[in-house]
Amino acid sequence: MPFVRWVIDACVLYRAAGDFDTVMFLMAVGQSHGIAMDIQGKIEKEYELPRQQIAVIGLWFSHLQSIEGKICRLDSRVFNKNRRKLRESLHFHDDDMVYVGVACKTPDKLIVSEDRSSGDFDECVCQYLNEALGITVLHIAEACDKA
Repeated sequence: MPFVRWVIDACVLYRAAGDFDTVMFLMAVGQSHGIAMDIQGKIEKEYELPRQQIAVIGLWFSHLQSIEGKICRLDSRVFNKNRRKLRESLHFHDDDMVYVGVACKTPDKLIVSEDRSSGDFDECVCQYLNEALGITVLHIAEACDKA
């Protein structure tokens, strides 16, 4: 697979403590791909706690930081009409809006999240993101197949 800029929800990092597929996905990203984060540093701040609590996440992130081009930083703004629809009609939390904003700016438009079935990235939100913004939200298992 060609180089992909993955947008990874912080909830995925917590799974690395006990989930082999998550660790394998993150290792594939570290080896062959990269991640996209916001220029404001909101995603990096969300990564802070899992980096401190889970050794493999700390090592993974340090590895990405040590190689030029593995982390790209993009603007995370979301157009007002999309932000309004996500907030008001789909009850999407502002905390995860940063992932949507960054994913909009990547060529691959992929978000990996385990919040997909019952959390912020539920079926209605995922459908809207795909139809309105071209963003695909994947579970770890699906992301593993693409990494």
